Amino acid sequence: MYYFKANDKDETKYGPLDAEQIREWVREKRMDDHSLVRKSPYEEWRPLNLIEELSYICREAAESPVPSTPLTIPAVVPAAAVAPAGQPIKPGKLQAVAIMTLAGGIMAPS
Repeated sequence: MYYFKANDKDETKYGPLDAEQIREWVREKRMDDHSLVRKSPYEEWRPLNLIEELSYICREAAESPVPSTPLTIPAVVPAAAVAPAGQPIKPGKLQAVAIMTLAGGIMAPS
């Protein structure tokens, strides 16, 4: 069994924990390879990656692919981007300020 000290302002301590619970917490990002762990209440706190019998958990976490969210492109153009027939689209205030800032920067003496 192991004990875990959280990296929070109160240094909250958890345990006893078994290796499977630690593995789950690493998967959930509640712990990482630098999390402080010890085997008994009387031992010194050590980073998880330095505890030989638990180092495989750190290796698994490093090798597992990072889940990514697929990029989604809207199928329809938002109505605000479409001007009524025959009318030009007017820039908003933020766009106008950005254009003026760019023009001012280009025209400023060096």
